[in-house]
Amino acid sequence: MNTATLDFISIDNLIVPDTYLYIIEGEQGSGKTSAANNIHQQILANNPEFKVVYFSFPLLLQEFVECIKRNKSDLFKNHFDQYDLIILDDSQVMKGKPKTDEAFEKLIQSFLDRKKYVCITVDKSLNSELPFFKQLRLDNSFERILV
Repeated sequence: MNTATLDFISIDNLIVPDTYLYIIEGEQGSGKTSAANNIHQQILANNPEFKVVYFSFPLLLQEFVECIKRNKSDLFKNHFDQYDLIILDDSQVMKGKPKTDEAFEKLIQSFLDRKKYVCITVDKSLNSELPFFKQLRLDNSFERILV
């Protein structure tokens, strides 16, 4: 695991060879969302061929629940196939949602297995309380960005 600080985030050194999972963590209000937005904008500006999507976890969770209610969970998963990088903000909303947590772990892991990039923001204080984070960290090498 490598640790970088916000000062070092640039398009040139964001993508570490053979590392597909990036975790931005910090205290509440420390600028994680701003860092994720900056990464999103830098990648789009410097790599127009790179397909990037940015979601806040609350919005993603809402869409996921709607797809489950309509029996269209495959549609939800297939939606992400077109992207090279998914940026997921505010993952702490997953705390206390074990079934949803498991579904997102599978979704994110399938993305990583296809050598696509995932960038997730999390409140540092909740990081160890999110089961899918524990499993993703065990199963994958990752780059940790502290803000």
